[in-house]
Amino acid sequence: MNWTIPTIVYVDMYLHAIIHMDMSEQTVTSFIRFVMTWTNDFISWDPNQYCGIDKVMITGENLWEPDINVFETTETEDNVPVAAYYTLHYDGNITHEKPLRVVSTCNLDMFKFPFDKQLCNLTFVSFLYPEAEMVILPKSNASTVNKNSKSSFTNKGDWILQEISVNYSEMEYGSISYSFVVYGILIERFPLIFIINLIIPACFMIAVDVFSMFMSSYSERLKFKITGLLGFSVLLTILNDMLPNSDSPPILGIFCCVCMALMIFSIAGCVGNAYMMDLSLKEKHVPQWMKTLILHRLASILYMKPNAVESNQVTVVIENTDSHETNKEGIHEKMLNSLKKDSQKIKISLEAEILMKILTEIDNIRENSRKPRGPFNKESEWYFAALVVDRIIFIVYLILVITIFLIMIISWAQ
Repeated sequence: MNWTIPTIVYVDMYLHAIIHMDMSEQTVTSFIRFVMTWTNDFISWDPNQYCGIDKVMITGENLWEPDINVFETTETEDNVPVAAYYTLHYDGNITHEKPLRVVSTCNLDMFKFPFDKQLCNLTFVSFLYPEAEMVILPKSNASTVNKNSKSSFTNKGDWILQEISVNYSEMEYGSISYSFVVYGILIERFPLIFIINLIIPACFMIAVDVFSMFMSSYSERLKFKITGLLGFSVLLTILNDMLPNSDSPPILGIFCCVCMALMIFSIAGCVGNAYMMDLSLKEKHVPQWMKTLILHRLASILYMKPNAVESNQVTVVIENTDSHETNKEGIHEKMLNSLKKDSQKIKISLEAEILMKILTEIDNIRENSRKPRGPFNKESEWYFAALVVDRIIFIVYLILVITIFLIMIISWAQ
């Protein structure tokens, strides 16, 4: 009746469900129950004159309704059922309750995904009436809103409702002030599906790759590591849709990228060690800089010494050969010497020359049998250098894996 007195509108909100959260567009689709209550001075009656009726349900065709909207909304609610009825009380109070499907913007922080918490605000404000004409106030406090929202919240398995805060404030556009009520919705992601499908398989892949460092055969180790890298790539490809797209990359995505880089690093180290093992069959000594850096400094830091036991064992085996084979070798040597002496005195026949070549080949076979068997030469410096480098790669690889695991766990726990 008095236009100088602002109309006071009480608002209330209860959250029913988080329908969808778009990481790339930074939007949240929620379903809420919105309640508005205001007083119309031109409507009143005495319940005693009307059989004790203190409220009626009417359509809102002839009623004034406050212009209140969600400030963060990005889409109109075309598919939301319309609540056409208003509750009219005898003292002029009007209550309008309606469901709303709200698509609102939200500043999503995905760094701790999938153990992240998101705080999204729903701000109810009037774009038409300033504070001098209409004041918006919260009808219920935060404890009541939390109690009602948690009792009716539908958990689809993706999000868990933690808390809803209620705040009243004012904003100014130029010289005009508007009142508004902010509901801060704090939700937490349910991480079980991501732990089972993403985190645990990735950890198993890294653990298997670490254990493959104990394989002695570098060729078999290389095949195993390449197979593990392909499996890790397939895992990331299948679960690519689970990682959200955001301007702030999640630490889980960084963890997967670092793990793949570590696996490639271990493969490169395995190739280098296999190359040094091949050089051990061709060369015995390493360059001077490798001898100083690897065989002396790094080996002393790792408390590694050249293994002379295996060469002694080979010597023992050679010294303790069967007496029959020793006698046979002596006979062969005597025959070679006698043939060489006779060839100087008389003309060697064709049969004697063939026999001498055969004995020479047998002597070469005997000499080759005394060399260490296997794809490497343990008496070469390249062999020991490969062992030192392999130990360093394993230690560095293990330290990096433990470090990235600790960083990830600490980031999630904070």
